Amino acid sequence: MVRSLVSIPAGVERMPLVKFILYTSVGSALWNALFVLLGYGLGARWQQVGAYSSYINNTTIALIVVAITIGVIRRVRTRRASGRTAR
Repeated sequence: MVRSLVSIPAGVERMPLVKFILYTSVGSALWNALFVLLGYGLGARWQQVGAYSSYINNTTIALIVVAITIGVIRRVRTRRASGRTAR
């Protein structure tokens, strides 16, 4: 879900397409490598992760919300300090 939403702020900030593709590719490769390594390390015990998945998901969502909130607050403060209004 997060990877599909990352294009929204990238578009709003008018991130160059090549830079976006590079960052997205590197991030996706690292993310997928993490899961491959975790799967390899867990082996047959991978199903035990399901017992903790709701905690992991909720923590991840909370961290994303906090990061977005901090980013919005910083952006608003910067724009106010420079005398501009939000788009």
